Amino acid sequence: MPSAAAFPSVNTGAMESCASDLSLISSSMSDTSTQVSVLREAVAGSEQWKGDAASRWQTVVNGRVADANLSSEVISKAASLLQELATDLEAEKTYYDRVSGELADLQATANPRFNPLPPSYQTPYVNAMNGAVTRAVGLLQEAGSQFLALAALADDIGAKGAANRMPGVPSGANRKAASLSLLTFLMGTVLGNQAAGSQFEQQVLQELGLTKNTSIWRPGTAFEGKTTRGGLPRGIIPDAQGDGYVVEIKDTASLQARFQIRLESLYARITGRPLWVVTRSGANVDQSVVDNAEQTGGGVIYRTGPNSYEDGNGNPVQIGPGMKVSGYQPSSSGGSGGGSVGGAGPTDPAAPSAPVNPDPPPAAPVEPVEPVEPVEPIDPFDLP
Repeated sequence: MPSAAAFPSVNTGAMESCASDLSLISSSMSDTSTQVSVLREAVAGSEQWKGDAASRWQTVVNGRVADANLSSEVISKAASLLQELATDLEAEKTYYDRVSGELADLQATANPRFNPLPPSYQTPYVNAMNGAVTRAVGLLQEAGSQFLALAALADDIGAKGAANRMPGVPSGANRKAASLSLLTFLMGTVLGNQAAGSQFEQQVLQELGLTKNTSIWRPGTAFEGKTTRGGLPRGIIPDAQGDGYVVEIKDTASLQARFQIRLESLYARITGRPLWVVTRSGANVDQSVVDNAEQTGGGVIYRTGPNSYEDGNGNPVQIGPGMKVSGYQPSSSGGSGGGSVGGAGPTDPAAPSAPVNPDPPPAAPVEPVEPVEPVEPIDPFDLP
């Protein structure tokens, strides 16, 4: 009897989280470019600094502003690529699991005497599952090719010398390899930060008695018009969720209400649950994050130490089983705040229908690219 290929082993939750961190880094680089530009214009208008030294400084700063803008563009595109890849892979995995479950149910009800099955009953199911595997592998290959294209884009960064590219890349090195190394270095730095963030996440989940969530949720229609390459509404994977709560854990120095937070706020409101954003003490949290969380009946909670939490006003917060929060005081700017609990559980995520046209043609083959030494930091996928 035919058997289906195993689905590629990928961690879409980690990919989504990494994409979120990349977006934050990209935004920070853009902000840096703006701030340096303001400084440049202020110095350019100064009557106290003229001559060759000022001209040379101006030239260098112009180059650094351009570098910051391009770096922001490269990392922003990498973030979008990871986000879309994670969403599309999750959709294929959901489809694969659905067809596999249908096949298992069919086999469980079969009886050679009273309910015999035709000899080739497995074929359409196996073909559908193999089709999902083929598409998933195609997505991974396409993403790898696009990462190399981003490395080529990074090649236009004008800063010279090893210190301005990355440690260990000497001047005069192959530009394509140096650019790939730059992107690898950036991705590796993010993945290193990701590991630290993962440790913080695990600490919070353990202290609060929560289970890590791996299920994706998508709205019925594209939120803010954002969709995957396949046309599905862009989804989110909260770090934890239950009948009375949605939790997002962020170990970051600066937190803004980006797409993920805005969509999680919508998800919490639709399902009638509070959204609790847990971050570390001292984090610079934008008021928009607080507003998005508090309008659901939740809020932003700061971890000040082991099993120690407080709200944005410094009030101690007690968190019981099932994320029952007491002591939280909402911000003065609005929001319902508090630890109210209630509402229905999460809705089932959308998934590709089956078995209508279960095995469309596989993605077009990816043209081979110039071989480079494999670098693990930019390849977070564990293909069998």
